[in-house]
Amino acid sequence: MQRLLGYLLAMTIGFGSGAAFSRGHVPIATGSNDAQTSAAFRDGLYLGSHDAKSRSVRHVAIGRWSTPDDRSKYAAGYQVGFSRANY
Repeated sequence: MQRLLGYLLAMTIGFGSGAAFSRGHVPIATGSNDAQTSAAFRDGLYLGSHDAKSRSVRHVAIGRWSTPDDRSKYAAGYQVGFSRANY
């Protein structure tokens, strides 16, 4: 019985802390969800925030992607990542 109560307490604490920390998540509003879940967008988002945090010059290297659609998604992700990075 004590083991069951221990598991229930641990699950309650886990779910409660997960709910508390998830309230700070703000979705990125830059277009369709398809663009936000693409690898090109996420790559740009990561590199843009990395460049901003390291105080590099804004440089959108769209040549990393071969199709025009991926290049535009990368550029959009980079701009969002660069502008939203916390210094």
